Amino acid sequence: MSEFELNATQLQNLIRDTVQAVLQERAARQAPTPIVSAPQPKAKQILVAVCCNECLRPEATAALNELRSAGFILIEPGPHEFKERATRERLVSKSDLVLLPSMGDDDAAKMALGIFDEPTARVALSALAVGKPLLASPHSPYDGALKSRSPVLFNLWQGYRKTLENFGFEIVEADAMASAAQAHLAPKNEIKMVSAPSGKRRVITAQEIEAAALNGKRFDVPPGALITPLARDRARELGVKL
Repeated sequence: MSEFELNATQLQNLIRDTVQAVLQERAARQAPTPIVSAPQPKAKQILVAVCCNECLRPEATAALNELRSAGFILIEPGPHEFKERATRERLVSKSDLVLLPSMGDDDAAKMALGIFDEPTARVALSALAVGKPLLASPHSPYDGALKSRSPVLFNLWQGYRKTLENFGFEIVEADAMASAAQAHLAPKNEIKMVSAPSGKRRVITAQEIEAAALNGKRFDVPPGALITPLARDRARELGVKL
């Protein structure tokens, strides 16, 4: 092969490689840019502890349905699953909040005295032990009658509730249960004031006080709202003016 033929072959290869590179670059520019979706936040999980479905009042059922509609995952094991310590503690540890939606006055009294012998009470004890938020909605069907007919007994039960709050429970009424749970689980900078249903009094939780402490030192309490004792304590600790 002559020197001239060799140079011509090299030139041909160079032209071919150059054209291929240009075509590849053009194709890369015209290819659609892949869309990278932002990671979706993991749905918060709520462990629901009830002794049986018959204990759930309509108000409690409505609150649980509201939490489901808001996108929370409700873990609702049977009471037999709470009896084994390992299973119970695993359920508590994987949850973001523990909820007792129908705490009977008898259970409240025993727990206030340090007796955690029922399955749901053991769940509450596990939650306190590992520092999980613990909400409980009392079910006291005789409160209204006892307040006038047996005020001593009524005041005794109120004292039990206060003791449970000192333990670390947050006591809320059933109609405020969903908003209180959302206040605990929403990011602090996304906590919104949730209006209470018509005719119901809004409940101010400790979580809302903590959020107020991040944004300033003042919390405007809506007219007629109830402030939980734990929320008042947090306000004093954080210097939040109510």
